[in-house]
Amino acid sequence: MSSNDNTSTLGSYIDSAKGAAQSMLGSITGNQADKARLPSPFTSPSRPFTSPTPSQQAPNNTPLTQPLQTSGEATRTQAQHEKAGSDTIAKLGPIGISPAGGMSADDPKRSEGSWNQTIGSGKEMLGNAVGAEGLKREGIEQNRQGKGQEAEGQLSDLGSGVQDRVGGKVGAVVASVKGDREREEAERARHDGGKTLQRSAEGGIQRSADY
Repeated sequence: MSSNDNTSTLGSYIDSAKGAAQSMLGSITGNQADKARLPSPFTSPSRPFTSPTPSQQAPNNTPLTQPLQTSGEATRTQAQHEKAGSDTIAKLGPIGISPAGGMSADDPKRSEGSWNQTIGSGKEMLGNAVGAEGLKREGIEQNRQGKGQEAEGQLSDLGSGVQDRVGGKVGAVVASVKGDREREEAERARHDGGKTLQRSAEGGIQRSADY
């Protein structure tokens, strides 16, 4: 499963570069093969594009139109979808799972920090409601400490994830050269787990920044 993840990620970069090159070449040379339009609902490989018939028009005689892409643009779009799929992870509590089967566990400080933020916000809200300044201040401080805890855990996971991802990639290559398949699979699993942890941390950091 890990080899599929690597292939998907590599393929997305190759397709992206290929798409950019196709579009550029088509614009410079006017090559119709690179500038050719993708089929629309009114075209097929055996039938060229024709103007919509009255039955194929929208209300008020407005012709139906579909956004069209050049072959280069289509290749780049495909590459973007492939990379997005490769980077997406599912979260089950503190556990992250990637499409390639990589698994990771969040630093406990992330969960602790999130919990303290929730409790702190509740105390602050209750203190405001009943006019208890002491409870309000306590809630504000607990919320602040929780944000610090969560950020510390996120940065720890980000560093560990990058380290395992790079180390696993290098280790898998070395093991492959040596013909050690068992070690190669272990290093690939390390790479996938590191990538999952990295993406999990990046997602948490982004959500914190947006908030």
